[in-house]
Amino acid sequence: MYKSLLLIMSALLLSACGSPVVNNQTGLVETQSIYVVADKLVGYSVSLGALDNHTITRSDLMSNSLKVATSANSEFQKSDVIEIKAPQGESILELKNSTGEVVYRKMIYLSAGQKITINL
Repeated sequence: MYKSLLLIMSALLLSACGSPVVNNQTGLVETQSIYVVADKLVGYSVSLGALDNHTITRSDLMSNSLKVATSANSEFQKSDVIEIKAPQGESILELKNSTGEVVYRKMIYLSAGQKITINL
């Protein structure tokens, strides 16, 4: 009886002392995004936070506009779509056309992980 009790206690002690401590954290990175949809965005300039008067080129456009809209809305499929990574909190979004006229200017508040779509 004494030997079996000692064997059980030593097995518990050895198994508890030899286990490594594991700290592993997984999850999604919550980024804020603003999707701008318009008939023509190439040549426009955008300002938001640290992004100041960035001229939109063809390489900035999203290749698949279905990420923003469903296939039921065919107008979005024919439009230019750009995704702008935005900081959390209040920011002023300003879009200017190729002649420098302000097309859109608004104070936008984004919480963590929020995504919004702006139709021009």
